[in-house]
Amino acid sequence: GAHPSHHLIIRMVEQLPSQAAGSDAAEILYRLAGQGATTAAAVDALTKAFLNRKARPSLRMFAAAGLGAAAASREVGDKLAATEGLVEELVQVVNSGVVTCPRPSCNPPSYISRAAMFPDDWLDRAEKQHGKMKWVMPWGALEALRSLASTPTVAERLSGAEVIRSDLCFLQISPDMLESAAAEGIVKTLDIDCKVALQSNRTATRTEL
Repeated sequence: GAHPSHHLIIRMVEQLPSQAAGSDAAEILYRLAGQGATTAAAVDALTKAFLNRKARPSLRMFAAAGLGAAAASREVGDKLAATEGLVEELVQVVNSGVVTCPRPSCNPPSYISRAAMFPDDWLDRAEKQHGKMKWVMPWGALEALRSLASTPTVAERLSGAEVIRSDLCFLQISPDMLESAAAEGIVKTLDIDCKVALQSNRTATRTEL
């Protein structure tokens, strides 16, 4: 069974979704998952925490990243792939990492990773006080999708969605190394042709999923 402290950490994630302590607990579960030390209860808690739109953004970020680490297990990955609303919410959070790039910055107007437009909003430079900022979340969602993209049902859904394909390509060239590495992993897994994806989405009106 899980160590008693594991149960306490899970309870903190469940009971303190809007507080920094809950976010710290989610970070611990993320790191434990990365070491292969996760439980069904932890996965459930992280799933609920990520899907809670009222939760602290940093908690949702670590929850999604923790799901990505836990999904290294085929069994967990299949369960998450079948979780109602999870992939859609991950995609929506990833979409938020891409913003409009107007003239004169982009000519013709296009889209661009948020990190490229706002150099202060880079996760690899983020501090604790940025935990309430929504721009910290896309990295966690990318990490979750990076693991889930190898699941056939998720791969099929992502490959068939034009907006997410182009957004992954924009995020692959994000100056924020955490975002770009995670996005690049998904682009490779899905074998996305970014030249085609970016060209088709460069000037088209972007529909949010």
